[in-house]
Amino acid sequence: MTSLLRSIYLDYHATTPVDRRVADRIYQYMTEEFGNASSTDHEYGDRAETAVKKLLSRLLI
Repeated sequence: MTSLLRSIYLDYHATTPVDRRVADRIYQYMTEEFGNASSTDHEYGDRAETAVKKLLSRLLI
């Protein structure tokens, strides 16, 4: 009987699962192109800001 039971994760305030399509799209920004988009006084921040603006323009269409 216990092999048929599955646990349910209820602590969504701590973390939530990410859709695989989203994870695939942001993986590069989490591993190679990381930077604080609010810190635009250096190249890392500039690239992050550009990426965020590009994403927002695609979401608002």
